Amino acid sequence: MDFLSLEELTSSSLIDSLSSSPALCSSLKFLGLNRMLTYIHFEPSGIHLVKTTFLVTLFLCFSSGCHALAEPTCQFPAHWTGNWFQKGFRDSISIRDGSISSKGVCREVDGDKFLLETKSETCFRCVVIHERHENVLQYKETYCSSTNNLEEKCREISGDAPLHSMFRLDTTPIPCPFKGSFTFSYSRGHGECSNPVSTVDSCTDDSHLFFKFQACADVRNSESREEKLSCFGSWKEGSTRYLIAKMEHKDTITEEDKFRCFVYDKLKNGSGYQIAQSGDATCDGLFSATEGSRTMTLIKSESFSGAKCRFPLWFTEYSHWQSLDGSKFYTTDNSLKSFRLSNSSRKGDSMRVACNRIHELHDSLYEITVHVTSGCMFGNRGYKCMRIHRRTSHVVEIQMGKQVLHAGEACSEDVFDSSEEEYLTLTTKTPKTGGCPLMGVYKMKESKPQFAMLVASDSDDHSCTEWSVLSVACTKNDRLEFQMECSSEKKVKSFQCHGSWEENGTHYLIASVPETRKRYCMAFTEEDKVLYLSSSPQACVRTVNLENNGQVVFSMTNIGGCSERNGAKGTDTSFSHVLVVLVFAHFLKLMLMDNTRPSR
Repeated sequence: MDFLSLEELTSSSLIDSLSSSPALCSSLKFLGLNRMLTYIHFEPSGIHLVKTTFLVTLFLCFSSGCHALAEPTCQFPAHWTGNWFQKGFRDSISIRDGSISSKGVCREVDGDKFLLETKSETCFRCVVIHERHENVLQYKETYCSSTNNLEEKCREISGDAPLHSMFRLDTTPIPCPFKGSFTFSYSRGHGECSNPVSTVDSCTDDSHLFFKFQACADVRNSESREEKLSCFGSWKEGSTRYLIAKMEHKDTITEEDKFRCFVYDKLKNGSGYQIAQSGDATCDGLFSATEGSRTMTLIKSESFSGAKCRFPLWFTEYSHWQSLDGSKFYTTDNSLKSFRLSNSSRKGDSMRVACNRIHELHDSLYEITVHVTSGCMFGNRGYKCMRIHRRTSHVVEIQMGKQVLHAGEACSEDVFDSSEEEYLTLTTKTPKTGGCPLMGVYKMKESKPQFAMLVASDSDDHSCTEWSVLSVACTKNDRLEFQMECSSEKKVKSFQCHGSWEENGTHYLIASVPETRKRYCMAFTEEDKVLYLSSSPQACVRTVNLENNGQVVFSMTNIGGCSERNGAKGTDTSFSHVLVVLVFAHFLKLMLMDNTRPSR
């Protein structure tokens, strides 16, 4: 019988050997706890001698090696880190730092095969994990045992082993594979419910769909209900397409109530989709689009979608438009069929506008029936009449009518009157500069606080209106400048012109303050050398009213052209140019005379 002293038992070389192999240490510890017979021999000196069979390894594992068992020796892909849902688990499953909270720590990895050690039972399992989508993991696993060889352990997984699904929590939805508006019929296994027809429509964004189920009197288990579908992951296996989504309605509470798996396929004639839905929060038993706990046949709704309707190219060629004050943003999509209207002051407040019918009134004016969706509730959708005016290549104006339930009513005379609807002025993010529509110098007839609001900086007290002159296209053809004299101080406020147009005798100019985001619409008329000017940072007002104190309205008198304003300096400059020309002509004449004089 072999014995080792305590000093030999705790030798550094043996400890280091076991510490560097946690899997070996753990395996020996398992064997030692279950089969070890311990022999202890007492020497007169009192030093314990123990049989080297398994007590050595047990002692060493507890004294030096077991702290390493909690630390993983391999890692999962970094983008798997997070919390996941799996049916049957009350708490979420956490994947981080080389461990899965419900399975154990990673000991070895080979491709999609992982050897995991379970801490509580001190045993090993092979888990084969397939990433279907960044938000979807599916796996098969073995039972937990003392076998710690990855290849040997993974051979225990049979072909018919259960396939488990995990869905990422706290993540952003993805665009759904089917979008737009549909009518549909559905079945829960007791006959198809097709009359009355049910409807489905995209919400404000393409990540959500709104289903409105109708009840059929002759079909059992059919019911009238509204459900919202949010898409989180999709993938393809062979010819089968899968989708993971949350289906929410008034009775869903937990994640297990909401998560569902779908198989979908396009109809052969391309008119819609066939969809099968799982009965629980797994993909078990879902292999085709025709068999499931609930099946649906979606048919594209032409009355909703306007399949051939497209917004004008001059509008959709820019992906971003914004109001003058930056409070509203219009984002067009690549299909030319819709755009999203969002409000900068209210996060999440947006509206989806889809082209339904379009009528060209002339090259720069279209009247369009649009389908609008706000949020994801059935009552927040309908039709509006929209007129879109092209003012310049970088400026458009939109008029939007009242919302109605039927497309045919939206642009009728009873609902939409273009003379009554307000204009919303939009520019591209960086509109190009253009020549100002005026040229000359104007002097203010009287001081007005509205003028001070236009020309003052944020830090000014709006009191600099004692003497003011407006010069247009004098320094540059795209520059408009207000020159102000306040007591002994002179100030200049510059604006850059971005394009203009004329409408019913009134001119409209889009201008901005250089190196700022401030933009204005200046409306003006000129009569008998008097300029009546109105400016607004919100929109282009259609009536210039001097009595309207709510707008920046004032009048200025034309006192001459740009050269006249320069006075003597301009005259001197012109005279100098003429003098140079005369001198050059005189020398040219002398040279010609000299060349024509006969030589002697």
